[in-house]
Amino acid sequence: MRPVRFVAITLCAAVLVSSLASGLQAAFPEYVNQDSANTHRQSGICTSDGQVVWDSTFSMFVSGCQLPVWPPPQPVYEEIIFAFMECYGGGMIDELMQIGGNGLDPASYTSAARENEKSWWANTDPASGGLRESLYNLHYSPWAGGATVHTHVEAATNGNNNDLYGPVVHNPLKEHPQYKLYTTLLDLADVTLHRPNRGGTTPDNYLAVLWGGSGGDWRDIRANYNSLVRIHADLMARGYTSDEIYLTYPSNTNPSGGALPASWVVDDGTTFQDMQDAWSWVHQNTDANTQIYFWSNICHGKDTEDVVGMILDDYGEDVECGKPYGFGLTEGFVDDVKELHAFYGGGDGTDPGQPYFQVISSQPAAGLIVLLNGKALPLLEIGDLSYGQISQHMHKFALDETDIANLDTTGNMVMFDCGPSQVEFIMAGVTTGDQANGVPEPASLLVLVGGGLGLLCRRRRRL
Repeated sequence: MRPVRFVAITLCAAVLVSSLASGLQAAFPEYVNQDSANTHRQSGICTSDGQVVWDSTFSMFVSGCQLPVWPPPQPVYEEIIFAFMECYGGGMIDELMQIGGNGLDPASYTSAARENEKSWWANTDPASGGLRESLYNLHYSPWAGGATVHTHVEAATNGNNNDLYGPVVHNPLKEHPQYKLYTTLLDLADVTLHRPNRGGTTPDNYLAVLWGGSGGDWRDIRANYNSLVRIHADLMARGYTSDEIYLTYPSNTNPSGGALPASWVVDDGTTFQDMQDAWSWVHQNTDANTQIYFWSNICHGKDTEDVVGMILDDYGEDVECGKPYGFGLTEGFVDDVKELHAFYGGGDGTDPGQPYFQVISSQPAAGLIVLLNGKALPLLEIGDLSYGQISQHMHKFALDETDIANLDTTGNMVMFDCGPSQVEFIMAGVTTGDQANGVPEPASLLVLVGGGLGLLCRRRRRL
């Protein structure tokens, strides 16, 4: 009876995958708003020097503002397009949609995953020739660029429909690509890269920033490299020239140690400063007739739940030094932190994937101590994130097994001890750590799909 039961379960699973896939395919494109102002969840792009470019800071880079104002002012451009391939990439969009008070206009967005999901790379797709690549970008990139003209939504749809870990092929286990267009122009249905859009109107200038990833282990670096090679080649095939592409990569050699392609004009670095420099280049070269395109690589993304924002909401006051505060975390976020901690074997916080507790302040907080549930956390490092007239300082604290085991949806207690001087806290909270995710080989993938479908029968999965 056991083989018969296995066959029956397999057939039911196949039917379930097929029905769910067809339903979600019809519903795409979709966009799930992270709504940071209310959820206090923030997404960020990791850098090679460990200083996260959080979504709110990224939005200020995009706007070109040099003052800590919110919402940031509207930059000058004709069209702007974003593609976020990293984990939690969908969470980068909501702050951008607040720039200028009403959002960038017109702007077209896509990401490999929702605001609360990891994104994935693999070498299991024959279309990649056995190379490690971002599974969404693998099918998005040729339609975003390439010689055949497609709109951005067509590129996003092609990526969604062919992503091996996306909702159509392996729904609903892993990543849900996002797409969003915002425009007040009645004659603009979407944009195409380096091509005319509305009634034959063509931007006079084209600028593209390709963010080559923050590094990681050799598998992540190969996935970063191969995806960057693909998008760069596809943009060149679309008609971009080297002068129109600001290309960043963490080193001056490829993963095998050889020279980078001769066609690359590359900024050798993906630090926090390099991100600022990339957007400074954009603002120095843009005008009202310019199309701007930004693409970020699969590795790495990060997210956090902002404890400062929670305290402001719950207590209605600025966060004070030496005063204890209670805070809660969402169930899904706690699960993500514990899952990542287990994956990295309960490290000491120095591993790039290890969860940690961060505190970002507008002034240096000399002697800052974080007490989490009555326990002082070890200080790992202090980073300066200052740029222009905006000053931010990040204090990074290690979490161990006990700290993470005690995280809960309610009942967490934190206190910032920074001596007699008052400090303005901008953001604080547990992060999930750098994320870069490889997909198992095909045989393991089938087991994972079956296991995931089994879980669906036992409990409702958080999407």
